[in-house]
Amino acid sequence: MKVLLPMSKGKEVSQAELSDIIGKSQVTLRAWEREGMPVLSKAGKGRASTYNTVEVIEWMEARLISKFAASKEDDTDVVSEDEGRRRKIVAEAKLAELKLAVESGELVEIEAVGVEVDTVLSSVRARLLAIPGTLALTLTNEPDPSVVRDRVFDEISGALNELSAADLGRSSEATGASEAIEA
Repeated sequence: MKVLLPMSKGKEVSQAELSDIIGKSQVTLRAWEREGMPVLSKAGKGRASTYNTVEVIEWMEARLISKFAASKEDDTDVVSEDEGRRRKIVAEAKLAELKLAVESGELVEIEAVGVEVDTVLSSVRARLLAIPGTLALTLTNEPDPSVVRDRVFDEISGALNELSAADLGRSSEATGASEAIEA
């Protein structure tokens, strides 16, 4: 909101006087001159610059307003009410899609899968590590290398089949994912 004051032509002042009036250093005033602050007469040999107080104050106001407007344009955290509603609708739709994917079994909670993978891999590891001890007793006196090879192959295949038969992420723990999404 702009306050209307009686028309004033301002006062012609020197750089030192303007510095006192607006509370800014003469160095700042010279920098502002380079940025476009209005000057009645530029400093010359032995003469200081002179300024019109009203013109300078109006320039300062315009400068502040433009800086404020530019900062608002750069402010990505501020969104319009319509944009806020749109984002909320999009988020709700994504959440509904996630719930549907969990309920249909297309999506499972990573923690549940991790627990199941650990369990299955531990079982397969134990089974593979037991092969030498299991076969050592039965194959110690086996003269036929093909029989030894077939028995080792069968034991390893059994352990790997156990791994491939695991139903990771489709157990009752996976239903907990839908509850986690709803929270």
